[in-house]
Amino acid sequence: YGFLAGSKPSWNWVEDYYYDSSLKDVSEWAVSTWEAATSGDIFGDGRVGISLEWGVYDQVNSITLGNYENPDVLGVTSIWYRGKNIYEYDIMLDTDYFPVGLYDLDTVMLHEFGHGAGLGDLYDAACAEQVMFYRLGTDDVKQALQDGDKAGIQILYGP
Repeated sequence: YGFLAGSKPSWNWVEDYYYDSSLKDVSEWAVSTWEAATSGDIFGDGRVGISLEWGVYDQVNSITLGNYENPDVLGVTSIWYRGKNIYEYDIMLDTDYFPVGLYDLDTVMLHEFGHGAGLGDLYDAACAEQVMFYRLGTDDVKQALQDGDKAGIQILYGP
């Protein structure tokens, strides 16, 4: 498991997140999957957002669809933290890939919410089965947290 910038940042309080209406079900599923591995509420409640902006520090945790400039990125999370405190995250799924269906939407959303909780990407090939592994193939489906994913989230938020 890995953490953002090695500092193990986490939420000290629960904040709601706002999603594009087409991402409601997958967002709520990803949140409940991460929270089931811990003892607490990490992400708060999901709500339909209006005029959501990705990548803007505006005190709104936004889950959106948009066009990301790097063609190799399926989804991206911007996260604002200082020291060990997370203040905001925004998740954007690239419309070049979603909702087209070449990649598993659940897997990508689960991975991106892991970043929103404070987990970093894993780059060691031995971690390829973990949700937080940095690369995803078109046939990869990861809809359950693996032991490393669970260990990382539990270090931040408890078992």
